[in-house]
Amino acid sequence: DPVNEGSLLYLGKFKKKTYIAFSNTADPKYRDNLTLRISDDEGKTWYKNFVIDKNPNSEKIDFVAYSDLVNLDKKNIGILYEKNNYKEIVFTSQKWR
Repeated sequence: DPVNEGSLLYLGKFKKKTYIAFSNTADPKYRDNLTLRISDDEGKTWYKNFVIDKNPNSEKIDFVAYSDLVNLDKKNIGILYEKNNYKEIVFTSQKWR
């Protein structure tokens, strides 16, 4: 991603596996395509990917940025991020298991 703040969150150990979550803008040039990834092997691989938000238009602009993650419960992650050229701060959640 371009220079941008991402977030890493320890989710816990379940069935002898260590789960972590990672969010960042998954576009090589712009702050766009905010994606949440889940790993069950301490970040070696990411077996789940969720697109949280991206620009609905085809124009290439910085649309989402600076995400932060919080563990809401055993199945849901909260995502706080900037949107719409830094005009909005959005909180949403994603079920990950």
